[in-house]
Amino acid sequence: KTDVTPHAFAQTWMSDLDAFRDALQEEKSYMGTLATSMALMLEEFYAGLTSVGLSARTGEGVDDFFDAVQRAAAEYDETYGAELAARKKAAAEAEAARRRGDLGRFREDRRGGGSGEARSDESEEEEEGEGE
Repeated sequence: KTDVTPHAFAQTWMSDLDAFRDALQEEKSYMGTLATSMALMLEEFYAGLTSVGLSARTGEGVDDFFDAVQRAAAEYDETYGAELAARKKAAAEAEAARRRGDLGRFREDRRGGGSGEARSDESEEEEEGEGE
């Protein structure tokens, strides 16, 4: 929201842990104490985060915003998108292998050469009742 105040201070805090801690030293409330204790985690979080300043009112920073979105889309395609495609392919191959195995067992059972593992519970109960 750069039309209200410049965003440089926030970007500095996100990239410089010492500057963030210095600013928090002035804050004596619970939130200041909490933020100070979470500072290391926040530094790690912000390390991989892309940020831009943008004003919806004036349009300032809109080109930077769309550039950041394009870079994020490319990063997604290169990393997560490629990994997701590989997972989908592996899952499809595993499913195809399972179906081939099921079809093979079905064909064997139809020829009468099945191992009997696919019998129903009713046929097993009938056999147990005959032995009594």
